[in-house]
Amino acid sequence: MITIDPSLIPVSPVSVPVAVSFFQGCAALQMGGYLEAVESYMSGPATAIEKLAWRTITEIRRASPLTSKLAAMLGLTEAQVDDLFILAATIEA
Repeated sequence: MITIDPSLIPVSPVSVPVAVSFFQGCAALQMGGYLEAVESYMSGPATAIEKLAWRTITEIRRASPLTSKLAAMLGLTEAQVDDLFILAATIEA
């Protein structure tokens, strides 16, 4: 019998989703402790277009300008945003 060292088996990298549902994104933000800050921004200094987008979107896209702006506002790195999207993709209601 041949024994294979598990450390030699390549682990497939987890890909970052292009988009997640609005619910999944909000749930991941909640789990990360960021949702309150985002909602505060949306009810305060956000532009009219950002507020409209937040009220009407059905998905949150990783490459969207709003995602980038919120990440910067929250002080998140690109890796942290990727992690939030990966987490969000696993959430089901």
